[in-house]
Amino acid sequence: MMPALVNVGSLFAQQAGARAIQERAPRNIADAFYLDSPKRMGATFYIDVHIDLMVAPAAAAYEWGSGIHATRGDAEEYPIPVEATGVAFPKERWPKYNPPPGKPIPDYFFFDQIMHPGVAPRPYIVPTLRDHIQEYANMLLGSLKAEIFAGQDKVMEITVRI
Repeated sequence: MMPALVNVGSLFAQQAGARAIQERAPRNIADAFYLDSPKRMGATFYIDVHIDLMVAPAAAAYEWGSGIHATRGDAEEYPIPVEATGVAFPKERWPKYNPPPGKPIPDYFFFDQIMHPGVAPRPYIVPTLRDHIQEYANMLLGSLKAEIFAGQDKVMEITVRI
C-alpha cells in the first residue's frame, strides 16, 4: 500500500503542477510540490502532499484568490511595502490612471504606498482532485486488492465511495 500512496501522491503533484501552469499561475508553484513519507495510523494509510511556500509564496493566493478576490479570509485590498523613496510606473503603461493632485512628474506616476487588489483565484489543487479522484482511487484499490489477495485465487470486489 505504501508504494501505491507514493505513486498517487507523485501523480497528484505532477498533475496539480501542470494544472497550475495551465491556469497561468506562477511557474514556481509547479516546482514547489513535495511529498512526506507515506504513513499508517491503525487501519488508515495516507501521504501528505505539500507546497513549499519558500519556493512558491503565492501558491495559496492562486488557489483561493487574494485581496478583493479572496474566497477565504477578508476580501479587501492589502498594502504592498515600498522603499522609503516610493515606486514609479511609466505613464505609458497605465494610460487610464488619473493621479491624485500633487506635484506632477513628467512621464511617471510616483507612489509612496500601494494598495494591491490581489489576484483572482486560479485553482489548481481542487480541480485536479475533482478531475482525477477516480484514477487515484483505482490505483489505491488495485494495490489494496493485490495485498489482500497475494497468493490467493479468489476474486473479491472492493468499493470505495468518495
